[in-house]
Amino acid sequence: MKENPFMSSAVQAKRSQEKAESSHRRDMPMKALNFSVPAELHEMMLVHRAKTGESMKDLVTRVLYKELR
Repeated sequence: MKENPFMSSAVQAKRSQEKAESSHRRDMPMKALNFSVPAELHEMMLVHRAKTGESMKDLVTRVLYKELR
């Protein structure tokens, strides 16, 4: 599958905006979670991290905030 450079730029811009908006969360107290995910999902997260540079912790935090707000 060929990567679309425009989509990649859009994704990077979105991540930058979300990172700026969530910077206040870094000062919040943190709690550790320990849970298992399907191997397929874990691999998808690894690919996402390689493509975007976003850590798994940041990805999970962003997705949970988006889902639970």
